[in-house]
Order: sequence, then structure tokens, then C-alpha cells
Amino acid sequence: MDKKLLENLYSLMDRIDKDKASMIIIDGGVGEGKTTLAVECADEISLKYNNEIADLKIQLAHGGEDLIKKTKQCYENGKRVIIYDEAGDFSKRGALSRFNGRLNSYFEKYRALRLLVILTLPNFDTLDNSLFDKRIPRMLLHCFKRNETRGIFKAYSLKRMLYIKVRMKDEIIKFKAYKSPNFWGRFYNLPDDRAEALRKITISQKLDSIISDKFREDLIGTNELLGHLGITKMGLYKNLKRIGVKPKANIKRQNYYDRSIINILKGMKLKRVGNNA
Repeated sequence: MDKKLLENLYSLMDRIDKDKASMIIIDGGVGEGKTTLAVECADEISLKYNNEIADLKIQLAHGGEDLIKKTKQCYENGKRVIIYDEAGDFSKRGALSRFNGRLNSYFEKYRALRLLVILTLPNFDTLDNSLFDKRIPRMLLHCFKRNETRGIFKAYSLKRMLYIKVRMKDEIIKFKAYKSPNFWGRFYNLPDDRAEALRKITISQKLDSIISDKFREDLIGTNELLGHLGITKMGLYKNLKRIGVKPKANIKRQNYYDRSIINILKGMKLKRVGNNA
């Protein structure tokens, strides 16, 4: 780990121990080593506070829902850092959505857990501006010039991040806005066994995310249906059976139906079946 970067990681943890929010953003093009650098940072913090490298099964989240679930797991297991990989669902374009509202609430409250969040994504300027208004991001690491063995990063404070955001408005080629870093350094590949473990986890997470995104667009799951209808799961299945509707898919023990079923069920006089029926 680059010595200057390590000093700044520990400084951010000191800030967290004083009950202040701290977050690292790691950005850069595809294949520039963002997740590798994030894992190396998480490993250093975990070695200092937990005497072991990061547990990627609970300290590496892909997408906002996974982040929220794994934050709870990290807190329950005494972990001090979590990686939010490819944080593209937290963007300006979706800032008014219900889901991004939930994430906004997350970033307002997570400091109470004394947890450092490391976000990775291609361009930090796509993040919701409310994060910067609240001064939650404290360091940006911009990755570039990755080769077979190492990559290079430029490091920026919150103040210099804001200057980059202003310059990006005038630059046709956005990455030219990354000027005047506070410091820069090199990072190297993970050991082969660690890199292979990371590869397997990230591939699995990204496949789950692709499937999940498709379901949100075309299908609706049992749990979401229950939220719309306000009936028990037994009642839902009784009504679906009554009209002959079968699930389109079953993933991770949850049935998914054509989204049009919401309006059909809302237009019916539903039979309410449950423990108190």
C-alpha cells in the first residue's frame, strides 16, 4: 500500500471515530483497477481493526439493496469498512426516485455505525449532489494507466473534487478535468488467490444485478406484490390460483409474475386469507 494513501486511510478512520461521516470514492475507466484498489484499502483497514483481511462475502456490495443488507451484516460482525462497487444506481438522473431517496437516508445515518464506505464507479460526477452538499465524500482516488502489474491513482480532497466538477462542465473530454491532485501513487495487483476470489464474487454479483434489473422492468416479485395489495402471502397465492396465474420465474425462492398482474388483482374483490381468517 502506498504510504501516503495509508496515512490518509487512517486519518479518515480517526474522523469516523470522532462521529463524523467519511467516504472514499474510487473512479476511473473500465479495467483501470477500481475494485482492486478498493479491496486493498479495505484489507488495510480490516487488518488494523479486525486483524484479518476484508471478508468479501459481507464487505463487498454490488448495488444499493446489497449495500443496505451488508451494512447490517458488517455492523453485526464488527467490521469497519464496506465497498459499494460500481455505484451507478446512485446517480443524478435517479436522484428523485424512491430508491435513491432510501440511499440518501442511508448516507445520512450510516455514520452512527462508524463504518467507512468505499464507492467505486466510472465517473464520480454522476453521483447525487446531495452527498457533496453534506460533505460526506472526503477523498477521491482516480485510477488510470493500469497495465498487467500495476495502476496509478491521483488523490483529491473534497475541496478539489468540487473544483473538478466545475471544470468538467467546460471540458469536452471529461477526464482532462482531473488536474492538481493532493498526491498521487501506484497500486499493484492483488495476490493471485485473492484476485481469483474477488473475480468469482464480482462476476456472481454482476450477473445477479443484471437479472434483478430485468425483473424490475418486466416482472414483479411476491414480496413487492404483497406490499401493493396489503394481504398475506397465503391470501395472495389463493387469489392467484383462483384466476389461474402462474409465476414466470422463481429466483432465490421467490416467485416472479408479469407486472400487469398488479392491476388485475387490484380490480378484484380479493379473498383475504391468513392466520386471523
